[in-house]
Amino acid sequence: MASSSIGGMLSTLQISTSFLALSLIYFILGYLLFAVIMAGAGSIGATARESQQLSMIFTIPAVIPFFFITLIMKNPEHIIAQILTLFPFTAPITVILRMGFTDIPVWQLVVSIILMIAAIIGFLILAAKIFRTFLLMYGKTPKLGEIIRYLRQA
Repeated sequence: MASSSIGGMLSTLQISTSFLALSLIYFILGYLLFAVIMAGAGSIGATARESQQLSMIFTIPAVIPFFFITLIMKNPEHIIAQILTLFPFTAPITVILRMGFTDIPVWQLVVSIILMIAAIIGFLILAAKIFRTFLLMYGKTPKLGEIIRYLRQA
């Protein structure tokens, strides 16, 4: 449809089903990871503004692959690209970038998906503890030391 409406510019574009499937998997896993983290950050802050500022700590690592985009484009098998593929915060973007340039070894994809699922489960448990602990502290913004102490007690 796009190729006929744009004048045939995209008629040579071919996207494999494996690319689409992996992109969908990484989109869903990335969405779940950041949703769980944002839920935990939202329960710590007393106001929406405070929670939004706290959430920036976790969203900044998600854009790290864009700082290395030229490295990933020129050498998608570089060790930095491989590390970013395995790190849960950067994996969704890095994998999609790398898949556009080369085939990623299956073991890296499997390990990356397992690490993302483990991170989602871990952050879900942590977010549940944070929510339960800070639910009754409405209006008071805790300090970092208090957060760590309360989480150890929970």
